[in-house]
Amino acid sequence: MRGTRLTILIVFTLTALSAIALVVFTPLFDEADKTTIPRAVATTPAAENSANADTAHKPTVSPLWDTMQPVAELFEMLTERAFDDQPADLLLLADRTRLSFDEVRGAVPEVTASEIDTLILKIRNSIETDSRPDVAFSAVEGYRRVIEISDASDVSKAISMLDYAGFRIHANLKCDPVRWNDISGAFDFASSQWLEVAPHIQDGELADKFSINLDALGTAIADFNQELAESAVAHELDLVDELESAAGKG
Repeated sequence: MRGTRLTILIVFTLTALSAIALVVFTPLFDEADKTTIPRAVATTPAAENSANADTAHKPTVSPLWDTMQPVAELFEMLTERAFDDQPADLLLLADRTRLSFDEVRGAVPEVTASEIDTLILKIRNSIETDSRPDVAFSAVEGYRRVIEISDASDVSKAISMLDYAGFRIHANLKCDPVRWNDISGAFDFASSQWLEVAPHIQDGELADKFSINLDALGTAIADFNQELAESAVAHELDLVDELESAAGKG
């Protein structure tokens, strides 16, 4: 009887933990393109916790991230070049992404591998139909999926998600008409990620610059000011590169 009660207690505990995990990370669904933006529930960062800050600045041994990083970088390149490169060049880059992913497929859960395969196929189809926004959206979602399954530190992932949000905002600003609803969702997601990252950036000047620019981006979005939003998101992506170095990711 004691063994039965212990089994029930363990099952109940695991079920409760699973429910908590589902609350922590919930998707924001955008009706415009039927893709999801992951929205993390924002928590107030404990800036005074110096132990956490010190840990974040020490590079973490990440064998899976080392394996997956080339794939993430190729998806990132596809996102950046989707609106400007020639179709033939984009097709070559899509093929490089597929080949790079094939090399590490065994390290990826089967469901995720299937999702990534589908996204690469969508990228190729969108290139062939010259649907540039769809190239960018599929590529940035591929980037997100690779980051999510990596074993990089939480801070490194949050910084990468700032990149993800910036790329998504940039792609939405290129659409005609501009997709402000999706932009607003991506901005909210970026804000939640910055709450996670900010306490771990010891360079106060850099942290201030990012915060000021994020505020400027939010104002431009609230005013539906495309020109200012494009300028602010371009600066956000540049600052993310600096954050990667400051947090020991880059």
